[in-house]
Amino acid sequence: MREEIRPITCLQARQYYYDYTLPKARSAIPRPILEHIGSCNACQAQIARLKRMLADQQLEGACAHDQIADVLRQHFAYAEGPVDCTVARQFLAQLADPGLSLRIPTPITLHLDQCRPCSDDLEQIRCWSLRPDQLHRLSELLSGQTGSEVHCDRVGDYIQEACRFQLDRLDPAILAHICGCKECRDRIYLARAVLLEHIEAHVPLAAGTPDCQTISDADLFDLVMPLGLDLGRQSYARFLLPICGHIASCPECMARAQRMHRQLYGIVSRGNSEVVTYYSLGSKEDKTVHMPSSGRRLILRAAVAAAIIAGAIGLWALVPRASADPVGNLLRALGKVRRLHIEVRAGEGPSQEFWLDRDAGICLVKGPSGTTLWDARAGAKKVVAPEGGPVQVQAIGQPERAWVAAGLGSGFGLVPFTDSDSVPASARFIRAGGFEQVGLDVYELVWPGPYGNGRRRWLVTVDPASHLPRMAQYYNDSGDGQWQLDTTITVYYPTAEQFERVIGQLIPAR
Repeated sequence: MREEIRPITCLQARQYYYDYTLPKARSAIPRPILEHIGSCNACQAQIARLKRMLADQQLEGACAHDQIADVLRQHFAYAEGPVDCTVARQFLAQLADPGLSLRIPTPITLHLDQCRPCSDDLEQIRCWSLRPDQLHRLSELLSGQTGSEVHCDRVGDYIQEACRFQLDRLDPAILAHICGCKECRDRIYLARAVLLEHIEAHVPLAAGTPDCQTISDADLFDLVMPLGLDLGRQSYARFLLPICGHIASCPECMARAQRMHRQLYGIVSRGNSEVVTYYSLGSKEDKTVHMPSSGRRLILRAAVAAAIIAGAIGLWALVPRASADPVGNLLRALGKVRRLHIEVRAGEGPSQEFWLDRDAGICLVKGPSGTTLWDARAGAKKVVAPEGGPVQVQAIGQPERAWVAAGLGSGFGLVPFTDSDSVPASARFIRAGGFEQVGLDVYELVWPGPYGNGRRRWLVTVDPASHLPRMAQYYNDSGDGQWQLDTTITVYYPTAEQFERVIGQLIPAR
């Protein structure tokens, strides 16, 4: 039977958008996808936005053009899809490189900006001041590329050698297995804890000795994470082996090694946080994205993503503690709502629409990339390309299920805080003047921007009878006193019949 030839959709083509911006890289794009992009107005529009964003990327420091291009290619492969900690973790070592300066937000840096645990992990790696070759090895570890088929039983014969950092006595395959196997790592950590107790009891503490002072965090990293370590090089052996002997007998340095072990492998084994982010190329054209000169934190100042899902805690499940404030009233009212229709528009750019049905576990998304019906309970999604065509049914994994759950809960950024107590103490919350509308109340909330950068303003129009929001607008103040419109969110409350009618129109039955 002849296999059906399915048409290429924008969803299949999006992972090649960045390659398409580079003439030399287009030859690597599959021909059907290349032809689709060349004839698809929706894809061309998103690539044009991407090109404008890339034009703002300034290549500074030691990072070469090819390296920047490779980094962006890897990051933008995750555009238009959910990014959780498991995905972002693979890029932490890469982003810790002090020579890498990204001046535009990417799907990965967007997640880091929204996710405190991932941001803290990145800061921890930067504090170690690792060399480029060490960052490369760490990247392999964080990506799960240990490449060892050694069994745990074989490692058991070398626990004491590993405990005392006698790495020259261990086969590289065993070292790789230890780095990638949590059970074996824990065994070695416990063995070192016993050794530490012994040397603390029997070896005088000589803090600040010359040996201790000359051992850096980068030196300890090589011993705690020996994946890919080339012990055959004379420079390594001549320098590292004396350090190994010192650490195995020094309580201060052994304690430092144990602390690094906890920090490093805590990053490796940490599960996903509640933050799942979604980066959309269909956003405002003239974005303003700033990165502090220290390079320590990426700050997202514009609505790069038309939908940022910043947590799986639902608005429907929130119970505000304040009993007589607009935020509390609004959240309580939203807690009773079962269906929402939200339109999100970044500045003057194109909009995305979201239809949410909490009871059914359904999220319908319509935007420049097409229309997708996410069904968390069925574990599937139905996709329709922007130009129409047949419905494609695809299974979804746990990250996408989490994205749906977060979207159903958060209302796609409708309210900036989860409860009244989350509002910063320095925030100013007043009933806005000059915005009088018949039968509606308008409230204004102003608070400091992230990490002290400017201010943020939330202007929300509320039905005084139901306490339900009708429209919310986010503004940025870059410091010149002028408010710039960032994002507009319009919300409707469809009935069950209206919701079903929309699904029938946008996702036609086969």
